[in-house]
Amino acid sequence: MIENGVNVPEIPTRIENSAGQVLIGMSGRATYQKNHEGFVKLATDLRGPSTRFMWIGGNAEKLPADTPDGAVSCSGWVTRERTLELTSQLDIYVQTSRWEACRSR
Repeated sequence: MIENGVNVPEIPTRIENSAGQVLIGMSGRATYQKNHEGFVKLATDLRGPSTRFMWIGGNAEKLPADTPDGAVSCSGWVTRERTLELTSQLDIYVQTSRWEACRSR
């Protein structure tokens, strides 16, 4: 069994989006494991006037050079509490990781 690494009960109550856009996001650092390039590709392929993409924890300097302007907004480093707040604003959370670590029991 693979358990979810996101503790869903910790995420604050969903904040409704009044802008009429779908907000899709991921969280994580810019490493090969987290595959932020895959998220940027998804954003580049699917972006449009009614869709926005946010990388929680990411920095714009880590976006691939060919990323179109405005394809992904980046929060930069944020605290765990702020990460949970930003996650509560997402309509869709994606995890593009190539793998995740396992905890021993």
